[in-house]
Amino acid sequence: MLRSLRCTTTAAAFSLIEIVIAIAIVAFALVAIIGMFPVALKSAKESQQETQAALIGRQIIEGIKSNRPFIVENASVNDGTTRIDIRSASQTRFEFDESGRITSASPSTDEPPSSLQPVYIATVDVKPGTPEPGLTRVDVIIYTPPEAATGNRNTFEFVTLVSTAQIDER
Repeated sequence: MLRSLRCTTTAAAFSLIEIVIAIAIVAFALVAIIGMFPVALKSAKESQQETQAALIGRQIIEGIKSNRPFIVENASVNDGTTRIDIRSASQTRFEFDESGRITSASPSTDEPPSSLQPVYIATVDVKPGTPEPGLTRVDVIIYTPPEAATGNRNTFEFVTLVSTAQIDER
């Protein structure tokens, strides 16, 4: 008796349509992931700017509260220092580099940015007797980038009240 020998092995493989569908799913996922990169980069940049602005605002407010002069990098006037007196109304403009160092200070908020290309500009508005005598309201407004139109800038505002009695004691 002769038996016929048949090959009973089955080949396990993917069909062409399965491979095409798998590649399409992977391509769709990659496009979605790559599309998120610009959003993530913008969010990271805004977060960094907000953090730096908060540090600059804190530096200014703490300098005013402690009545210490602000050191201006590479300044040739006033021995490179600027002091804000909270007993009289004033407006002061500071320019900062990307690391938060003061590169310029002036008593006016209307001056154009200096030639050093600041990254942040802060205006400090001192209003003594507001909201009541013995207190001074200090508004610190920081914006970046300085060369952008007003509507395209990121603006950060910080407000604090400082007791003039604390400054008089120092």
